[in-house]
Amino acid sequence: MKRIWLIILAWLLLLVPTLLSGYFALQLLQREQQRIAATALAAAGERAGAVVESLDLAITEVKEGLVASLRSFPGQNLAERLDQWKQDNPLIRNVFVWGPEKGLVLPDPAEPLSDEEQSFTRRFDALFMGRATWQAPRGESQSAAALFSSRRELRELTRQKARFSAEADMAAAPAAVESPGESGWVPWFWEDQVSLLGWYQPAGAGPRFGVEVEMMALLGRLVALLPAAPPADEAYALVDGNGRVFHQTGSFEITRQTPRVVSLSTSPGLPHWQVVVYASTETRAEAGGDSFLLLSSLVVGAFVVAILSGGSLLLWQAYRNMTEARRKTSFVSNVSHELKTPLTTIRMYAELLSEGRIQEPTKRARYLGIIVDESQRLTRLVNNVLDFSRLEQ
Repeated sequence: MKRIWLIILAWLLLLVPTLLSGYFALQLLQREQQRIAATALAAAGERAGAVVESLDLAITEVKEGLVASLRSFPGQNLAERLDQWKQDNPLIRNVFVWGPEKGLVLPDPAEPLSDEEQSFTRRFDALFMGRATWQAPRGESQSAAALFSSRRELRELTRQKARFSAEADMAAAPAAVESPGESGWVPWFWEDQVSLLGWYQPAGAGPRFGVEVEMMALLGRLVALLPAAPPADEAYALVDGNGRVFHQTGSFEITRQTPRVVSLSTSPGLPHWQVVVYASTETRAEAGGDSFLLLSSLVVGAFVVAILSGGSLLLWQAYRNMTEARRKTSFVSNVSHELKTPLTTIRMYAELLSEGRIQEPTKRARYLGIIVDESQRLTRLVNNVLDFSRLEQ
């Protein structure tokens, strides 16, 4: 019984460390899986951040170029020049001239307006009627400054580029003097759509005039900045304020079930729009964390089972050897007892005959017969022992 308890104790000493080793191995694998996922997420975030920076720089370049062109317009024949500029520049949807006292001068509400001009005046009626401010909200500007603080140097380079481009255009155009004044951009929301209105007001009491950006032309420039060949398991999309995908690049189609990896806002350049990185559902299922964890668990499980099986086999072999040793001991004891009986009988009858105590021929013959029988019995016992030994070998 004591030996059985020793075997059970040895098996527990094998089982507990093996299970603990398997548990800690799974923990390490889970941490490695989390580290790999975090690394992939950080890399996707960096790529998306680079795309957002490119979009922001492109929007800034367009804004700076348009404002620089507005500054170059002379005060004479302003409406005609703005209208001609609108016809020549695909980035301009509408132009306007507004005065604090006269109100909207261009397009003139007193004259028949086209459908586009009527839509434009309705869309910005609150601004032209003085119910909204011409400056962007201060909180948005502050948050944008904090968000894009790392891009100031790039923006400065973009401003210089836009300024040089404007100077080159002015050099080719009739001479005009850029006058100091106030300018700005107003992000405007109408019927779930965002519009960008840029304006400029010369110093003094001059009128305020500006442009509404043609968003489709601007977005046509922006979508070209999305990665043309992203990683096979990723897709990049420009998403509007309503969550609709405006344009995507990637090797798979984006659906409502496609998981989002990274979402970065394009504000303040394009408020409420986002650059979103999507992950392929199939690739994510094939190479994602679940498969990695399952495969790792199977490997660790096979390792634990192999150790437990090998240890159990050794313990079973030890128990079997112990049982066989106990049976051998019992067998030797039984064989010794069986051998002792015929030997005692043979010795007793042989002593009686050798001492001459038995004179009768019949008894002497019977005693000799008993000695022969016990000798044969002893021979059979010895042969059985030899046969058992051969079988064991």
